[in-house]
Amino acid sequence: MGWEDAKLADYQMTKQHRDDHRQPPLSFLLDKFHAGKIAQIKCNCNRILVLVAVMVALLVCIPWQPSAETGPMEYQLHLAFAEGWQHGTEIIMTYGPWGFIGLPYYHPDTFVVFLLFNVFYFLLCVFVVRQHWRKLVGVGLPPFVWFVVLLVVPAFSLAVRWGMVLFFPVILLNSLVLVHFLADGGWREPVKHLIFASLGPLVLMKAVFPLLVVATCTVIAADIAVRHRKWPFCLLTLAVSTILFWFLGGQGLNNVIPFLRGWAEISTGYREVMGYCPRSAPGPTLGPTLLFAVAAFCVWLKFLLAVWPRLRWRSWCPGAVLGMSLYIVFLHGFIRADATHIMVACFRLFAIAALIWPVLAVKRRSLRLWPRILVAVLVLSAAGVTLWHFPAGALLFRKATERFMETVSRPLLALMDSSESSSGRRRRHLDGLRTAAPLPAISGEVDVPAGDAGIAAANGLRFRPRPTLVSYSAYTPYLIRRNRDYLEGPRAPSAVLFAPPAIDGNYPTICDSLSFLTLATHYQLADIAPAGYLLFQKCSSRGTWRLEPLATRKLRLGEDVAVPPADGGPVWVTIEYQSTMWEWTLAKAFKSPVLYLCIIREGKPIIHRIFPRLAANGFLLLPYLPDISSFAAFYRSPAQLAPGLNQVRSFSIRRPGRDIPTGQGQYKPELTVKFYRLCLKADVDSAAPSRSAD
Repeated sequence: MGWEDAKLADYQMTKQHRDDHRQPPLSFLLDKFHAGKIAQIKCNCNRILVLVAVMVALLVCIPWQPSAETGPMEYQLHLAFAEGWQHGTEIIMTYGPWGFIGLPYYHPDTFVVFLLFNVFYFLLCVFVVRQHWRKLVGVGLPPFVWFVVLLVVPAFSLAVRWGMVLFFPVILLNSLVLVHFLADGGWREPVKHLIFASLGPLVLMKAVFPLLVVATCTVIAADIAVRHRKWPFCLLTLAVSTILFWFLGGQGLNNVIPFLRGWAEISTGYREVMGYCPRSAPGPTLGPTLLFAVAAFCVWLKFLLAVWPRLRWRSWCPGAVLGMSLYIVFLHGFIRADATHIMVACFRLFAIAALIWPVLAVKRRSLRLWPRILVAVLVLSAAGVTLWHFPAGALLFRKATERFMETVSRPLLALMDSSESSSGRRRRHLDGLRTAAPLPAISGEVDVPAGDAGIAAANGLRFRPRPTLVSYSAYTPYLIRRNRDYLEGPRAPSAVLFAPPAIDGNYPTICDSLSFLTLATHYQLADIAPAGYLLFQKCSSRGTWRLEPLATRKLRLGEDVAVPPADGGPVWVTIEYQSTMWEWTLAKAFKSPVLYLCIIREGKPIIHRIFPRLAANGFLLLPYLPDISSFAAFYRSPAQLAPGLNQVRSFSIRRPGRDIPTGQGQYKPELTVKFYRLCLKADVDSAAPSRSAD
């Protein structure tokens, strides 16, 4: 700086000092007073708004009046806890022994436990996010908008079957890691042990949480051991809590290994069978999926860049936990890829982005960076939803808003009218089921593999499901065999209330294929019950079945193959599909490719979905059973088909966009199809061995 510049700067400072002293002292004090009052008013308004947000979240996040429906599969988790069913040996689901606390359905024996855990996790989450803000930002209460986006917005949903408790683990674990690595002093030891102890039920809640919990606890324990040179007693707290809640959930020690294997089987099978695209187009639309993936990656990358200058290589520890959380939300939203799942995933992405806001604010010493990130996430995610459901996007949001308002108002209505309580609505629901589907007196237990499980309770019967609870959840050959062994074993139910199990346009007999044969050999059709059910009762004797090879064909995608004659009997088929390396990688990271079975019936094409692993295991191709009347006709005479059932002459296997083979497919067959005649023999002496092909 030159001499002239220094002189000019000194003159300007002197002039400003002189002008300040010319201001009347009273006016100066009033300005200071008004500024302080305005700041105090803003602070008080924010406190009131945060309190209002907490009260709204208390009404929305805690299902004070859960649904009284008994039809959804999730309701049976409450039955499992009430009846003490063993996970892994008696039932296999994507949820664990404590999964019912995240599923808002009413059962009189689980309601108190369900409500207590929901209240506890809500209060713990509020406390953790408050400490999260205080330790990372260090000023006052969190802004009202931040709290709303974090806890209230994710409650918008079209579905009743998921509670906010299923999202609380993501908030708790990420907050636990962020405060540990970025806040001065981290968590106090009592608070840390309380949080780790609360993770025990979450490990046993759903199949996606154990990996996230283990990853979180591993990075924190490793940092404590390496950086602080202390023994990570928090791992011991988590282990003790998990073991304790395993036994409190009524589970035995001998079914731990079957429980873990069942979780692995049903989780991998879910990606293949439930990867449904609801559009009428032949292939999935990649637009919304890519937009959401880009938005999630931008959130993760921005977080990593923000913490890298401070943590360096240690930034990969919280980055890994955040990345796993975003990946779990992505899978939840886009494996099914319907309106309900996508909307919930987008709102949860907003909440995760809000959770890292204090980290970005600390990095820049300003909160001005956050609106840009929030707007980017909102635009990308909302664009994905709009593209996917246009022009129904506004209608979906309106339905979600109505669902939100219903959740808020239902507890208030229950206080004014006892008939609107969950117990009153449950009584009305069971009375309606008893009127719609009356059943005869049955000694023993009843299985309802597809339909409303409450029918058994409504008719005073004891409900006992197969291991996968419902037929369409038999996603893998292992689960199919477990269901068959149950129906053929000594603990088989006395009756089966059957309904067509296919969903999402699946081929009617592709899932739980062996159980259809067990109904023909170990049960007999007793009656066609009202409301579209077939009533099967267990036989005193049992039959057998075997497969006689008919033909083997090698073909390419899109190529027609004729069904060989089977002398009027049923036809069993296995289809082996040779997937490419890209398809194998996509199946492991996201979901499996879609295959379509196009059958020609009465000269008309009918298209259904099939799945590579289940098709290779085999299924009943002929007769084609699209409805309850065709199932009834088949089970009246399973060995020799009625004329109306033997009408499938040919079929082809197709892929979206790959009906005409290209590249290697022109020279190398992609499919191996094997046909068998299914020979069924019923009413055989019970000592006769039963032959089947697994």
